[in-house]
This record gives sequence, C-alpha cells and structure tokens, in this order.
Amino acid sequence: MDNRKTFTAWLFDLYPQGNSMILWFLAEDGRRVRLVEPFAPSFYVDVTATLQPGATSGAGERGGAAQRCGQLRGQLRTALARCAGFECLGTTERLDFWTARPREVEEVRVTDLDRYGASLRALARRHPEWTYYHCDIPAEIHYCYERGLFPAGLCEVEHDGERLVRCRLRDDARATQYPLLPLCEVELRAEGVGVGRRPRMRSLSLTHEGRTITWDEATPAHMLRSLRDCLREIDPDLIWTTGGDSVLMPALFAMAGQCRIGSLGLDRERGVERELVYDGRTYISYGRVLYQAPDYPLLGRWHIDRNNSF
Repeated sequence: MDNRKTFTAWLFDLYPQGNSMILWFLAEDGRRVRLVEPFAPSFYVDVTATLQPGATSGAGERGGAAQRCGQLRGQLRTALARCAGFECLGTTERLDFWTARPREVEEVRVTDLDRYGASLRALARRHPEWTYYHCDIPAEIHYCYERGLFPAGLCEVEHDGERLVRCRLRDDARATQYPLLPLCEVELRAEGVGVGRRPRMRSLSLTHEGRTITWDEATPAHMLRSLRDCLREIDPDLIWTTGGDSVLMPALFAMAGQCRIGSLGLDRERGVERELVYDGRTYISYGRVLYQAPDYPLLGRWHIDRNNSF
C-alpha cells in the first residue's frame, strides 16, 4: 500500500546514524518532521601509488606490475575485512583532479557511518603508503553534494511514513532575497558554573518570547528535570548560549550523568550518548594566537554559542 505524502519544508538539520542519514525539516505548516534515508557513500583508494612510474614499459615488466597490483588489491580487501563498516566494491575508473586523466582506483562503500572516522583512521595508520580520495568529506556534506541540497534550503519533500522518498530543492543557493526560517528560539544562561569531576551550577535560566524561568534554589536533579520538561514543551529550534561550548553544555551533560538523568532534551534526537570534551584547540591566524572551544552541536536543533562563532 502506497502511503506517500508530499509537503513543502526547509531542510533544517541532517546527520549520519548507522547506515542512514537523519533529516529534520521545518514544514511550512509549522510541523517539525524527522525523516530517514539509507545512505552509503563511497571513497577511493589507490593501492598502486607506491609502484614505480614506468614499471610497465616492457611486456615482462607489465606482467610483473599486474601481479603486484593484484597482490596490493588483495591486501586492501584483507585490510578492509578488519575494519568495521567498509565494503570493497572493486576496481573502478575515476578522473584525476590535477591531470584530468582516468585512473584506476578501488571503490570502498561505507556501510556504517557511525564507525566511518575511526575505521578510516585505523586503515590509514596501517597503510600510510596508499592514497585515499573523497574520504575527508563529512557524511552530511557528502549527502548534500550527491542530492543537490543545502541546509536551510526550501524543498519539496515526499515521504512514506518516516522514510524519505524524494527531496527536490526549490531554492537557489545564489538567491539574495529569500524567506527566513520560522525558528522557535530560546536563550540559556547560567551562573556559578564549574566543570570537571564535580560539575556545579549555582543558577540556570531559560528565556523564551520575553519570559524567563530561573532555577536558583533547586537541587541539580530538580533543575535538570525541570529544564528537560521546559525544552520538551517549547521544543525550540535554536538554543542561544554565551560560553555554551566551553562551559555550559559540558557542565549540563556532566551533571545529567552524575544525577543519572538519561536525556536533557537538548537534542531532538532521542537516545543520544555524548562523550564530554573539555579541550579546545589553539591556532595561529594572521599572526594572532587564537583559541577555539570544543563544539557541542545538537542533533535536531541548532546551538549557537556567541563566544565561539564568527
């Protein structure tokens, strides 16, 4: 039975999960819709990069090179068998970016997006002599490239239940006049915040449409449960913070773990397990030493830290 339905919506958020891409849409009628589409991108490996140029000049040498290529491809398949989430599709021909000439490479399909990064790093550590292509593109960007989409673009969406059937872009990325997304926004602020082994927070406040709720005399467990209830009731699209990446978000997640509260409702996606990151990175830009705090993006919502964005 065909239960396909169509609606118009803005592409709000997308992220990989297992062997699929999760997409959140803000429909023109006000609904927030979560859809799923299977997605298995490919990357490419040149295992012959270490062979000497010109090794195929003579007939005997060509035979030896072909045998060596076969051995290297066998090594690749053995290496991929040790990595979770990869499937070798065999040899294919692609155009080299610099020379525009065809090149034989091995195509590898990613069957588990959650393990993509870890498995790829393990493969590259074992075989740094091989050359890897298309492997440094985040899965969500890769998806948008293949589907011709971009975030916040207006789309015509066709779905069957929770399964995305088709998403056709109705926007132009070059347009300068476009309607803004109808976002529901809240502001999170806290005082007396401390992170580490004993996270603490003296007070927490949430502001929505000019109304502020403050928790300053509550126990941490009561504060967090009340915050979770408010977020579920308001269901914001965008959460503003000041210092959220460096202090507030890690403190909230650490306190939730300490109080054994499964979810705070900060993510729209259910069942998200987070690894707390406290260390950012220092880099030099135009002669200045700058510090960037670790990012705490939310799944299904937007989080903007005023101190950690451009």
